[in-house]
Amino acid sequence: MKFNTRKVILLRFSQLLKSCVILSAICTGLNLSGVLHIHYMLAFGLLFGTGMFIFFNVLMMRECFIEVRHKRRYFRINITAYLLFAVLSLTVIAVCPTEWSVWFFSITNFMRYFTDYELTYLSAAMIFHGIGLLSVILAPLGMYENTHSSRFWKKKICTSCKTGKELLELDNRSFACPYIRCLKNNKCSFYEQLESSRGIK
Repeated sequence: MKFNTRKVILLRFSQLLKSCVILSAICTGLNLSGVLHIHYMLAFGLLFGTGMFIFFNVLMMRECFIEVRHKRRYFRINITAYLLFAVLSLTVIAVCPTEWSVWFFSITNFMRYFTDYELTYLSAAMIFHGIGLLSVILAPLGMYENTHSSRFWKKKICTSCKTGKELLELDNRSFACPYIRCLKNNKCSFYEQLESSRGIK
């Protein structure tokens, strides 16, 4: 099964964008409804939204790290996806009217409210994305010992598994077998050998 790096980058990009837009829309809605109308409440609301964004995406990146099975591929995918997300958000903030951009990217401006508006929206967003890129680098900490090189992975039973092949054919949006976490010591409870690989060692 060929690994589609472009598809995974687009998937990670969409996850970043959706999580940012949803959290930003919630914070903006709460602000307009009067719940976060006080300055410090809005600042901490946006900080909480930023924390949720980082937390959610660290979980996604750790899952990606397990599924892509390769350190350099993980960084290539996630840094590319994050840079695409950062360029899009900075462009929207720079070009679109403020009342439009805050609905989509308000959490990127949390530092602006903590510095009493001394930062511009663009400067605050750049600080946010610096933190985001740092989270990409730190997300897989503690997981390196579970990673194998591509050469080692070729010895794994996944290359001759009927279950994974059929599931990936049914769901072309997936980029790895959903049971990849069940693989321990080259054994998997969902493993079923392909007919074409029987008798081959």
